[in-house]
Amino acid sequence: MKVFKLKLFILTIVAFCFAVNISAQKTFNVDTIKGAKGSLKCVVQLPKLTASQKCPFVVIMHGFTGNKNENLLKQIADGLQKRGIASIRFDFNGHGESQGQFQNMTIENEIQDAIKVIDVVKKSKHADPAKIALLGHSQGGVVASMTAGILGDKIIKALVLLAPAANIGEDTKNGILLGTKFDKNNIPEFIQVWGHKVGKPYLLYAMNCDMYGTAAKFQGPVCIIHGSNDKAVPFRFGKKYTEVYKNAKWILQQDDDHGLSKHRPQTLASIFNFYKKYL
Repeated sequence: MKVFKLKLFILTIVAFCFAVNISAQKTFNVDTIKGAKGSLKCVVQLPKLTASQKCPFVVIMHGFTGNKNENLLKQIADGLQKRGIASIRFDFNGHGESQGQFQNMTIENEIQDAIKVIDVVKKSKHADPAKIALLGHSQGGVVASMTAGILGDKIIKALVLLAPAANIGEDTKNGILLGTKFDKNNIPEFIQVWGHKVGKPYLLYAMNCDMYGTAAKFQGPVCIIHGSNDKAVPFRFGKKYTEVYKNAKWILQQDDDHGLSKHRPQTLASIFNFYKKYL
């Protein structure tokens, strides 16, 4: 059984990193990337490529309690694929099909997950290492922004933030997380948020990390899109990113929600145009 698993691991890596003779768009699953709390389930979408051709690659990150197969993220990946840009979207630890317990998930170990995925992308045969970009929605936007700040613009070429949930930092300092109150002076081992147990390490990190300060270390181009009627993350938290980035494009979708569903075609067009310009 161990030999079989080893062979399966090798075959999966070969498929991702050493794919050859690609004559059409290709979509496949990868489950051999080891994240902070175990294996991460990923979906890779490649555009039509020749055997030796390289292309830009976007790493796509979902939000709190979300998953890689959300309609918004899939639409983004499909659109990028049609435009000659590859993508990988994955479930963070404790989410979707990836390993780990939700209670053990933190923004810090989601950053670790993201860096592991980016490391694999950089080694992929078809990824242009000079054109790796990130995209994150909601908490995934916070993770993407901090990851870009940590890695810097020598590794990350461009960044898209969709309704980035930096309110998590401010709210936890005041003893609240997404509507759930807790005693900030006597933090419990976990709290219940949206039917999920959120652990004490998550709360401590969210309260004490410098989300905007870490994000500001990224010097490359950034596109921030937020809905003016976002009930989960008021748009002022997205707008604040324009104050810390030197090269930021701000798009406020009027009357739109947290999932940017009302103006979805316009949002997608803005994302694709941004990447076309910088990748």
